[in-house]
This record gives sequence, structure tokens and C-alpha cells, in this order.
Amino acid sequence: MVLLRALEERQLIDSQHGQLAIGWLIVGDLAMVLTLILLPAFGNMMDNGNPHSN
Repeated sequence: MVLLRALEERQLIDSQHGQLAIGWLIVGDLAMVLTLILLPAFGNMMDNGNPHSN
């Protein structure tokens, strides 16, 4: 959000660099959502092989 405001203030949103920056923000957000969804499932898989789990 901060980057978008800065690009907007400098009127760079429509520039090639601005669009590239926005694209990377979207990719990063999607990667984080995917990580947050898959991390609990991966943790459960790891715990299933551990005899010391609670």
C-alpha cells in the first residue's frame, strides 16, 4: 500500500517500472497466501511421522 501511494504521488503507476513493481507486489502477496495455506498442512505431515507428538 505504501509503494502504491508513493508511485501515485510521483505519477509513476503507468510507467514500466511502476507496473513491474506492482506486479512483484502481487506475486509476493500470492506467494505469502499460498505459504500460509500450505504451512499447517505441511506441519501436520511432519508431525505424523514423529512418535513424540502430543
